Amino acid sequence: MARTRNTAAILALGLAVSYAAVNSAHFLGFALHADTLYPALLIEELRADLSALWRFQPSRVPSFIPDLAIAGLIDAITGSWRLGFWGYAALAFALLSLLGGWIGRAIFGAWSGLWLALILAALVLLGLLQQAYLVARGVAPADLPASLHVMLMMPVWQSGAFIAGLAVLALAWRARQQGGWGVWLGLGLLTALASASNTIVVAHAVLPALIAVADAVLRRSMPRPVAWRMAAVLVLGAGAGFALGLVSGRAPLPGGGAGLAEAWRALAPDLLREPQQALMLVFCLPIALAFFRPRRAAAWLPQAGHPDALRFFLVVAASACGASIMITALLYGGPHTWRYANPIAWWPAIFLAGMLAARWQRAMAGIAAAAAAGIAGISALAGGAAAPALMHWRPPELVCLDAADPDVTLRAGLAAYWHARTMAAASGWRRQVESLDFGEGRPFLWIEDSRSLVQARHAPRGTPPAYRFILMTGLDPAAIERIHGTPARILPCGATSLWLYPEGWSPLGRLVAMADPVVQHALAIGQSVCTGAERLDTGRVFTLPPGRWRLALHHGQGGGLWRILSEPEGIALHEQRLAAGAGRAEAILGSEAGALRVRILLQPEAGVAPVLDGLSINAIDEQPSACTMQRG
Repeated sequence: MARTRNTAAILALGLAVSYAAVNSAHFLGFALHADTLYPALLIEELRADLSALWRFQPSRVPSFIPDLAIAGLIDAITGSWRLGFWGYAALAFALLSLLGGWIGRAIFGAWSGLWLALILAALVLLGLLQQAYLVARGVAPADLPASLHVMLMMPVWQSGAFIAGLAVLALAWRARQQGGWGVWLGLGLLTALASASNTIVVAHAVLPALIAVADAVLRRSMPRPVAWRMAAVLVLGAGAGFALGLVSGRAPLPGGGAGLAEAWRALAPDLLREPQQALMLVFCLPIALAFFRPRRAAAWLPQAGHPDALRFFLVVAASACGASIMITALLYGGPHTWRYANPIAWWPAIFLAGMLAARWQRAMAGIAAAAAAGIAGISALAGGAAAPALMHWRPPELVCLDAADPDVTLRAGLAAYWHARTMAAASGWRRQVESLDFGEGRPFLWIEDSRSLVQARHAPRGTPPAYRFILMTGLDPAAIERIHGTPARILPCGATSLWLYPEGWSPLGRLVAMADPVVQHALAIGQSVCTGAERLDTGRVFTLPPGRWRLALHHGQGGGLWRILSEPEGIALHEQRLAAGAGRAEAILGSEAGALRVRILLQPEAGVAPVLDGLSINAIDEQPSACTMQRG
């Protein structure tokens, strides 16, 4: 009964704190972006076509657990990514409290989940207030979090990886104490899934656990057979997770940053401007001191405490904090990089909660419940409505477009990566907005089903999106006009603008020309491809899906040798000399057995290169178009 009451109090507090977060315009200003909406996009792609699961390019940190499992499942059940986002925030809070409370009991002999939940609530709310204050004073940008603690509320933003790692550590300690084969098998599977979900789990949990095992062997507090078994299970599990990440086609590690010295020079000034991050490092000092003075630390344990558990988790916490500081420094690119440093945010809180719970445990469920009611009530009054701001949030550019097009006749458009997904999600997916990179606006095929560039969602197979607008934030107007033409109308939207194009405007050929990987998706759903003939001097590589395809090279005056080679073997599949005048050269390629990857190139003859108009690819029973749209 007490356990149920305590869990209910933690869930209530998590719901209240997450309500305060998603009811804050300052929080939504930095929390809702393309990366955190990755679970929402995946679920929407699967609603349209279940086979998208096999095409979807996951994030570099796919965050299967707990992020995607929670946010995606709630979205799939309720049909609302907004509820999925809010539900993740509440359950991430609860999971961290429950797992930290279990570890607190292992160390101090008293379950500390309620104390930890209250500490987490204070830290998150302090972070929200800090954000509002700094943004109001113009000290911090509105699109960057001022505190690492509020990132707990954001899916796919590293906090979930820390929670998964905490679960690995808790199960590792249980296996060490009383593990049967089922517990050891569960530890291996959980380690593999957590490591595949986010490779940083290795630095936050697996490596620290291995260091703690080595420390226990040196102090002779762990039998060697148990130590070898734990090391083998953790290493094999992490290796399997890493391999699974490679098989899924994602980059398993974050991109490298600057050198360590340069990174520290960038990080140090920000620490002075971010007192909460600096304070976290100060709070980690007792862990470091206890690590070096274990007997002194053991003297602080209550009578029911466990010195072996204290030493194990001190080594783990100190190792994880040290690793996270190094990773953050190496990858530092601004305050958002602190998301890699979750151990320094939460391990001091876990130890503090355990010490408090060992000395004062009475009435904590009631205090937590009262705190939950107070937080929810104050937040509702501050927001002026019962429903949190998240439930009706729209970015300014979507507000502008909706005002100009309330009937949603402009159903598809293009925008730079950070804006495309927020516009589409906030519209309830009524508008399909595909991602471009910045500058000249090439298709940005990242964390999505790249077939969506050529296939309208919830539409018959082969139906292209009816593109009608381009959001110009971050794009080069001169390049966009050169590639896509002059808009019929320019709609001013604050500091940016929306370029509106007439019905029948189709940028699809130009987009495909700039994104070779999309060719196979277009052909697979029955669309012909008309792509530019540029770069044929060095060779363009395409993947043709199973079937028979006609490739037609449209050219003007000049001559040359047209060659098609298999890739990467370099076997000649087609060779043809082009006629001196304008014309069209054709090749029939394909295989019913599987996809065919080819390199298409043109070698000039007599030093004179032909004028190239375009390259069309279509099914053998279809006639190619003139395909001259790409010249210039």
